[in-house]
Amino acid sequence: MWHFEGLRCILVIVVFLHHFAAAFYPAMIFGLQQFGHSPWERWVYATPLAVVLDGRLAVFVFFVLTGFFIIHERNTSTRNITVWRFTVSRYFRLVLPSLASTVLAYIFIRLGTVANVGAAQITRSPWLSNVLPSHPNLVTAITEGVQSPWSTQIVTYNFNLWPIQMFFIGSLVIFLLSRWWKRGTVRTLGWAAIALISIGTQFASFFLGALLADLFSALTNRNRPTLSWAAVASGVMLGFFTLLLGSVPTMFNSIFAPGTSPATMNVVFNTVAAGLIVSGVLLSHGWQRILSRPPLVAIGQMSFSLYVVHLLVIATVSTNIFLAVTPYLAYDGAVAVTFALTVIAVAIVTPPFYRYVERSSHRLAEKIKIPPEQNNAPDR
Repeated sequence: MWHFEGLRCILVIVVFLHHFAAAFYPAMIFGLQQFGHSPWERWVYATPLAVVLDGRLAVFVFFVLTGFFIIHERNTSTRNITVWRFTVSRYFRLVLPSLASTVLAYIFIRLGTVANVGAAQITRSPWLSNVLPSHPNLVTAITEGVQSPWSTQIVTYNFNLWPIQMFFIGSLVIFLLSRWWKRGTVRTLGWAAIALISIGTQFASFFLGALLADLFSALTNRNRPTLSWAAVASGVMLGFFTLLLGSVPTMFNSIFAPGTSPATMNVVFNTVAAGLIVSGVLLSHGWQRILSRPPLVAIGQMSFSLYVVHLLVIATVSTNIFLAVTPYLAYDGAVAVTFALTVIAVAIVTPPFYRYVERSSHRLAEKIKIPPEQNNAPDR
């Protein structure tokens, strides 16, 4: 399913744009005018254009994809993976890139290459000023990296690791339930029921992904029909409406669910929007062709590495470049130069991290997950 690699490419770019905007145009992310540098920042925040910067929605789509692929693999493989092997392999798949990033953050801070505090005084971003600790401690950096898959504490050496715990626990819950529930109508209805019950939590996205995997498998076995243009149009309109509700200020959501906290409604709308996005890709041959383009697939395969390292690049390379060019350019010009060079820096750093860290963690995880005697087991 190469089109999902292309989707991952789009998602990780959205997360990158979200964090870059949080650092240099904080009013576009947080909506407070005192953080702004021009009126258009608040305007972007208050319109559906904010979806381009909606890093939280992108993470929810990653959650849906995780649930989808765990069940899709269960439906298409004859390998018998034990719970212990799955748990340990999943841990190492997540922890090695996380640990590498926290140690790198420690090294950058120790070398004095982090200029986030100085840059934040100009950008007015409280988020940027706190993006990395000012007093590095190697033991803390290692501990945070090692504990990231199960700890509820904030990873101060890489804020971007907050979803890792969700990926680990959500994956394990989906896998456990898939071993208990045999494939069929009961399991499909079970995914739907649990997704509805947990709709106000981030775990609902994993169950929604599992539901889509079983539904997709059922449609595939019945020669999946091609959608009519009317069905596609209605799906696009529904998706746009959901994206609108999930992207504009959360206070807007109280209009549709009085008495419900804005934070809860934001989770609900992002969950539904994420499910619609994955469903749209599954059912649209056109989107699959677009997302299967080689450049998108190549970036998508490195999406986890890009996700892990880009925050460190913003805190080091971006902030130093911004401080260097600010005396000579207007604010928007300085940010434009910083953005262009940040993209280049991320493009340079990500491939070696993917090659030497992420691929190594993936190979180790596969060796743990699949017993030697099952390496040549045929897939269905």
